[in-house]
Amino acid sequence: LFPVVLRLDLWKSIDGGYEGQLGDLSAYMPVAGSKAGHYFVFAGPAITFASSRYMTKYFGISAAQARESSLSQFTASGGIKEVSFGINATWFFRGPWFVNGVAAVSQLLGAAAQSPLTTEKTQGAFSMSVGYVFSGNSAI
Repeated sequence: LFPVVLRLDLWKSIDGGYEGQLGDLSAYMPVAGSKAGHYFVFAGPAITFASSRYMTKYFGISAAQARESSLSQFTASGGIKEVSFGINATWFFRGPWFVNGVAAVSQLLGAAAQSPLTTEKTQGAFSMSVGYVFSGNSAI
């Protein structure tokens, strides 16, 4: 849907790294000033859903865990885990070479925000990378 990029990501661990499922739904739009072939800036919101199994693993406190700690038992239900807003900027500075930066802020909601394990409900992230496009066409 030009000029909007709609994205749906679904995850399920196959190696036992975590239990349950996660899903992201996001919509990104080009920001005024983006110049095709030189730099691209996209910004937009996202929402993350998690199964009750995932939420229990990361935000729940079982009866046994509550007995071993000073925390109360907590059952974490599935649903909306967080909402976020991010900006992704890519700059082609020398032919196929580019720099990419991503910044985002997210707000935990529902059981993730209510869990006694949660100390910060608002989280931020930033990453930067340098890359090279091997196709010979830097205007992706």
